[in-house]
Amino acid sequence: MAGPSIMHALDEMIAALHASAPRMSDVSTWGYKALSAQYSAGNTWSNLPPVILIGPPGCGKSTFARKLAALSRVPVRTPDTAASNASFSVVGSDPAWSKAQAGIPLQEIAKTGIANAIMIIDEIEKAGSATANGGARVSLPDALML
Repeated sequence: MAGPSIMHALDEMIAALHASAPRMSDVSTWGYKALSAQYSAGNTWSNLPPVILIGPPGCGKSTFARKLAALSRVPVRTPDTAASNASFSVVGSDPAWSKAQAGIPLQEIAKTGIANAIMIIDEIEKAGSATANGGARVSLPDALML
């Protein structure tokens, strides 16, 4: 796990987020509260719960997430949801399949050794769905809720 090692470093990280993205201050304040509670309990790493940032194109959602990753010193991945079968690329595919592979989060852990990477899912509405064994349809939003 990676992230600020002490509370003062967390304070500085959130201050930098506020300064770089003042329109996202509600999000950085939410993140600060969530991380402060964890730090108070002795968990000194970035471990935010999943969050969906909603806003019009170009308002800074992805830029904010990349800045958070950089300040937290955690990897960031942005899968191309429109160009691939995103649900399987995120959660992985069944090992019984001939082209089975781990999902992007596990690939990132194996590559970096850091288990708390940030994933930016841009334009989730453009992600297609796939057919799983038994004919069930699996969409990216459904896969993220697993």
